[in-house]
Amino acid sequence: MSKLKPLGFIWALPYSVLAWLGILLLLLFKQADKISASKDLMFLCKIKGDSYVGSKWFWDRGFIGFTLGNGIFFVESQDTNTTIKHETRHGFQYFVLGILFWPVYVLINVFIYLFRKDLHPYYDHPLEIDARKYAGQAVKIDWDKKDRWSWW
Repeated sequence: MSKLKPLGFIWALPYSVLAWLGILLLLLFKQADKISASKDLMFLCKIKGDSYVGSKWFWDRGFIGFTLGNGIFFVESQDTNTTIKHETRHGFQYFVLGILFWPVYVLINVFIYLFRKDLHPYYDHPLEIDARKYAGQAVKIDWDKKDRWSWW
């Protein structure tokens, strides 16, 4: 483990605390199948695909994974290992950006939406491109040029 990773862990701590609370709530309301820890200081929370959270918050919105601090939330899919790798990269991004992660993420998203009409705010987002590269996923994603807002 890098000597800087514990510092990054502390820098991302506010989001990680929210993730831990989320994991506790998911366990309490029986929405999660399994909790595990990885060697990268990440906590993995497998959400039941047929649960309310799995169906309404993930499948219906097209998500299969989400990272908050060092907490990775995901639903089982055909590509779970790739999803975990992608989300682990977001965890490292939290370690670098810390409490600035969401302000930076949203500002870049809005900037692309407002000023770069040729780009998609999610598919062409630098932090998403970095995570896809790390996970070995396709970096350039074609989109229909109609629906540019990816948040709902």
